[in-house]
Amino acid sequence: MTAPAQSFVAFPPGSRHVVVPLRPRRASVNGLRLYEATSPTRRAAAAGARGLARLGAGTAIGLGGRVALQDAAWWQDLRARVAEPLLGPLPGLAVRHADDRCWALLMSRDGQPRAFVKMRPSEQAVSWEPDVLHLLAVDRPAAFRVPRLLADGTLGGRHYRILEPLPEGGTRPPPYSAARVAGVVDELQRRLAPLARPADVPAHHVPGHGDFTPWNLRRAGGDLWLFDWEDGGWAPRLADEVRFWAAVHASRRLRSPARAARELLALLLRRGTPDEVGEAAAWPEWNRPPERQLRQALLALLADPARATA
Repeated sequence: MTAPAQSFVAFPPGSRHVVVPLRPRRASVNGLRLYEATSPTRRAAAAGARGLARLGAGTAIGLGGRVALQDAAWWQDLRARVAEPLLGPLPGLAVRHADDRCWALLMSRDGQPRAFVKMRPSEQAVSWEPDVLHLLAVDRPAAFRVPRLLADGTLGGRHYRILEPLPEGGTRPPPYSAARVAGVVDELQRRLAPLARPADVPAHHVPGHGDFTPWNLRRAGGDLWLFDWEDGGWAPRLADEVRFWAAVHASRRLRSPARAARELLALLLRRGTPDEVGEAAAWPEWNRPPERQLRQALLALLADPARATA
């Protein structure tokens, strides 16, 4: 089916980070949820843009005017050849760009999300995400949900992965409860234990998410959802928890790295030994400067046995 011509606008102003349809309003609002709002400033800007979109403010959303959709022919091929045979007509489209990767929402005529798509060069397609999602679809966890995998393949030299979208209405932060977070980690490790273990993986490593952060563990539609498994793999037992709490501290930036490290160490020592915490803290999963600073402070504490066990 050929989708009707659409007008697109971009957000933030002066960029092409997220490209959303100008109409209908519902599609504009849902498309703006692709914006990665990981700081208070970004969250406020995205919330303001969605509010204006609901009012039908059009280009007054502050999106800098109409833009052409990048790779429009490829997206049309994906809809016509893969997505629409599975889900029916999907004329609505919003896309988020980041370097050579894209994320998109395919929507119905009235703007309801029907599929979430990841697109990247075909050589980047290697990931254990499909295996994880298939396994968790059969053996559904109690502590969290994962999106269903709808399609996975290559088209026009690019890899696509089509997933069930999160429930409409936006997401909220996860519970910042040590017990809840530990429960999610323990269950995902237990449920993923049947995955094939490569010969070179240390015997004490466990399956992990790899990017276990508050922006990949979200509340939506009454459930806790864990998504974006592309960085998953075998890792030290506490690696996911260290990553999560480091990201929490880094996003708040309310304390010095040394003070945050003392609080994080006290939390983690209730879950494992100093050696286990140290191995997890040294695991290479730290992206932003505040997180790296926290790791250095945490490792410095662990280097002093008296302070580490205090």
